[in-house]
Amino acid sequence: EIVIRDVHVRCEVCKGALDDQRISCGASDRDSCSFAFGFDVNGLYFKSANSQWETGNVDWGADKKKSKRIRESFSKDRISIEPEKKYKVLQINGLSMYWDDEP
Repeated sequence: EIVIRDVHVRCEVCKGALDDQRISCGASDRDSCSFAFGFDVNGLYFKSANSQWETGNVDWGADKKKSKRIRESFSKDRISIEPEKKYKVLQINGLSMYWDDEP
């Protein structure tokens, strides 16, 4: 399980930066920025799940046994090997994005 909370990313673009002019702007020089954009995330959760998309204590053994029974049900001349499936759930809470023309 991976949990990321309270992330704010902001990018400020200097005047002339998109015209391939090498203009440097510092954090204190707000007048040289032509626009800014960014995003904010309250929570990002990446979890393992079982084949029923249930998160929490995942019993990988139950899914393996089910997969083995399916493979064994094929006749001997038609056995196909299925790749083991892993299920992951991504939950994003409080995602916001913005564009600021006058930073």
